[in-house]
Amino acid sequence: MQLQFVRHLTLDQPSASGYRHFAAASGLAAAGRWLYVIGDDELHLASFPAEGDAPGQLIRLFPGSLPRDPSARKAVKPDLEVLASLPPATAYPHGALLALGSGSTARRRSGALVTLDAEGAVESIRQLEVSGLFRAIARLVDQPNIEGAVVRDDQLLLFNRGNRARPDNLVLACSLADVTDGKTVEVIVRARLKLDTANDVPLTVTDACSLGDRILFSAVAEDTSNAYEDGKLIGTAVGALDANLNVVHLERVDHPVKIEGIQAWTDGDKIALLLVSDADNPTKPAGLFKCLMVKP
Repeated sequence: MQLQFVRHLTLDQPSASGYRHFAAASGLAAAGRWLYVIGDDELHLASFPAEGDAPGQLIRLFPGSLPRDPSARKAVKPDLEVLASLPPATAYPHGALLALGSGSTARRRSGALVTLDAEGAVESIRQLEVSGLFRAIARLVDQPNIEGAVVRDDQLLLFNRGNRARPDNLVLACSLADVTDGKTVEVIVRARLKLDTANDVPLTVTDACSLGDRILFSAVAEDTSNAYEDGKLIGTAVGALDANLNVVHLERVDHPVKIEGIQAWTDGDKIALLLVSDADNPTKPAGLFKCLMVKP
């Protein structure tokens, strides 16, 4: 699969790293005229125009500030990895975005609900009490690392990323309303996804989105054996799950970039994908890419 570069994720003001760009883009959602991106070392959401290359704007999700030193920031960052699109509901009639940390450390267990207006612009932001969700996840997963989420009916499906030591990716399920209402959350394992390898390094899920009865996902082969340390990028792929969460398609990406966010639309007899990358280097801006995939 060939990726086409669209733009760098530049900003109209400095990010937590001190640079005027997002470097570690880790989730992507589209609404109206906007593309929304989270970074795993930021306290903000960023909004970008869906067309053109104008700089993005930062939208604060959590209070405080983060150190500019990369190692110090890594130790205290909220590690926001999930940016899920929520369908309209009574509490958010025009839809919403759910942002969640990975849960890989105690500092990475935060969440926020971003409600949208009729044009897809941000209307309000509410921090969520999600400690119960992550406690429930920790009872099932010895190394929590939530990287993506999609909504199916009244359930939130969470994708726990594997690593070299634990190559299985878990699909966890819980009540969406319990998460957004801050109630006691029960979590179950719905599926285990074991993907191909690249040079003996397993491909592991980095994000997911819904398209009809399919779930599209991005995956990377990163040479690391835990949920905290980064590793050398070996390969990248995108794939699809059917309604029963079976892998029905997996396609390697030709471009050596660490894809961490995915959105999908139907484009005739193919699927159009937008993807964002994590540069794993605060001095380099993340990129927005597009490509076409055959319908599985």
